[in-house]
Amino acid sequence: MKITKRQLRKIIKEAMPKGGVPDIVGAITGVYGEKNRRERSRAGETAWPPRAPARQHYWKDSKTGKQYWVTKEELKALEKGLSVDEVFTESPRDWMTVGREMGLKEQFAKPWKERQAEMAAWEKKLAAALPEDPSKMSNADHKKVAQVFIDEYGLDAADAFYEDDRGTLADLGVEPYPDLENIRMEISRAQDAVRKANIAKSPDKKELKAIDDGLEPREVPYLVYQPIRRGGKVVAFMVEDRETPFGTMPLGNSEFVVNEKYAKQNGTTIDKIIKMLEKHGATLRKRRKPIKRTTPYYD
Repeated sequence: MKITKRQLRKIIKEAMPKGGVPDIVGAITGVYGEKNRRERSRAGETAWPPRAPARQHYWKDSKTGKQYWVTKEELKALEKGLSVDEVFTESPRDWMTVGREMGLKEQFAKPWKERQAEMAAWEKKLAAALPEDPSKMSNADHKKVAQVFIDEYGLDAADAFYEDDRGTLADLGVEPYPDLENIRMEISRAQDAVRKANIAKSPDKKELKAIDDGLEPREVPYLVYQPIRRGGKVVAFMVEDRETPFGTMPLGNSEFVVNEKYAKQNGTTIDKIIKMLEKHGATLRKRRKPIKRTTPYYD
């Protein structure tokens, strides 16, 4: 099977993520990682020390009307009549604030019973997409389940939400290997197909390809470049990326030099590539002034 540079970077990023795949349940409960949550559930609350208090209970302040996620101990104290300031040793985790921080305000700014109903409905939707025997899935079944995630969360976010729901699919009877991997691959294929189509229809496809085979026009504003001059002429440029709002790293979280050789290989020039970067809003980094450093003196 052929694998592109971009796919390889994506695999490496997934294996060693900077900060990890967004763990929404972990952020709410303080128990990070599906494996840890399952082990803790089987062995009991004291199976391993959580990174943060497990705020799993809902409480509404009758005075202010604010809603909070609280621990079991905090809930007992609040029900006894203690104020929020007396109970919380740190800034209280406002229910609405949690939703904004996770980028899912509408999902988390709801009563627990309502959220439970939504999760149950989502599980039924997944079950409906599976064959009668989930342990025997065909390629068509893999595509069908992948499409459920794409339709529910959008193409850009489908892979991250799929990772969160691997455990749910396993509980429904889907085999971890190869079926879960094949579903993940179908999501990646759908993302790659749209990516290639976006690049192919761009008038700047040569310039995009000179930087990276998988660079989309919409990702260019999240690049930073610095021209390299010789004799007053730009002969190359350094380029690096940052994460986009839609969850991609355009260059796989890397930085490198693009020179005239790369430009010619793709039928373009350094000047045309820089004009493309300017047109799409990439950030120009100017040369920094040298810093004078004094020699340290010791008595």
